[in-house]
Amino acid sequence: MALFKPAFYRVLFAVEGDAEFDIQSISKRLNVIPSTAKRYIRELLKKGYIREIRPGLYALTDEGTALKNSLKNLLEKKVEENLGYVLTDPSTGNPVPVKITNIYQLYAIVKYRLVPENILLEHIRRDYLAKWIRDVLEDLDLADFLENNRDISINEFLDVLEERLKILNSIRSVLGM
Repeated sequence: MALFKPAFYRVLFAVEGDAEFDIQSISKRLNVIPSTAKRYIRELLKKGYIREIRPGLYALTDEGTALKNSLKNLLEKKVEENLGYVLTDPSTGNPVPVKITNIYQLYAIVKYRLVPENILLEHIRRDYLAKWIRDVLEDLDLADFLENNRDISINEFLDVLEERLKILNSIRSVLGM
């Protein structure tokens, strides 16, 4: 999962669909000076989320569009109660009295240790949580990250979730939320 300054992600949401854009249009849309917009674009170019079509003109890459869609799903998707994630104790199969229906609830469960650490880590190790994040929350980026980091610690996972929430908060202003 590419993590850098949350404000950089705002560029993805300042772009309408597959439209081409330049530094001036991003600067105006994000209400930042052109040098700041240029820095944001430069970082996104390095990460492969945007590409330069010709000098001074840019477009989102497939990876950029996928990340934009993943983040947008986290902000907008309403998960029905029956699709909520239920943690179970792997040793007994008994459900833990917690159901997760969004990224904010997942964050609270991890931050405040509302579920025993070993249970949560086992769900990560077995890819159960990643599969739910992919299929229900539709955050492919976070799901891929978990699948590639099955041995993550609770504190590392908390850091990833906190970074994700910072990104979501940063892009809310662009979406007018």
